[in-house]
Formats: sequence, structure tokens, C-alpha cells
Amino acid sequence: MRHSIVSIVIGPLMLIGVLHAAAGQSLPTDRPVRLAVSSEATADRDMYIRKAQDDIRDWQQKLFEFGEKAKIEGQKDSTAVESDLNRAWAKTKTEAGRLERASANDWQSAKVSYEKAARELRDDWRKIDGESK
Repeated sequence: MRHSIVSIVIGPLMLIGVLHAAAGQSLPTDRPVRLAVSSEATADRDMYIRKAQDDIRDWQQKLFEFGEKAKIEGQKDSTAVESDLNRAWAKTKTEAGRLERASANDWQSAKVSYEKAARELRDDWRKIDGESK
């Protein structure tokens, strides 16, 4: 992923330089060239995505264990809270996938959507976890 971001940022800059050179022009030196994505921002984003992936795996395990426990105890999966939990889980997985595919422009929106979905999942889990005690 890091390689593709670098290619997206550096590629157009190189193309501009080639076009200027072919036209016999030099690049303006009085203006600094700024990269759209800093390596620090990319590292932070990669770390955030890895944490989200870890959280998804943890939730997957937690929900699997809950489902197995419910089968053993003969509980039904028909309560409204459990339905909300299933919806929240599906939305959280979807938003985590969106994080991985988000462009630099869409990153903040994807991050906010993931955090909202994860918060709703935690809230629904607290409801169901409280019922099972």
C-alpha cells in the first residue's frame, strides 16, 4: 500500500518535470514542492488500519464465542438487541474494509465512519452482555 501511495504522489511530480524539460523549461525554484501525503501521515494511517484489523479479529472471536455459548445454553437469536448487534457487526466490518480502500481524500470520512460503527458495536455488546449476566 505504501508503494502505491508513493507512486501516486511522486509519479505526477516526475511527469511534470519531464514535460517541462521536454519543452525546454526549467521548474520554478522559488516555490517548494510539497508532497500530498507525508511519510508520518502514511505511517499513522497504516498503524490505525492495523489496529482496526486487530479489533475486527477480536470482535470476530468474541462474537463467535458468544454464539457458541448461546447454542449451548439454548438461547434464541431473536431478540431485538441481538439483531442490533448483528447489524452493528456487519457495519463495523464494512467500515473497516472501507478504511483499507480509502483514498487520501476519503481517509477522514472513512475513519469517522469506522469509529462510529465500532462505537455502536460496543454499545450493542454492552446491552447484550448485560442481559446475559
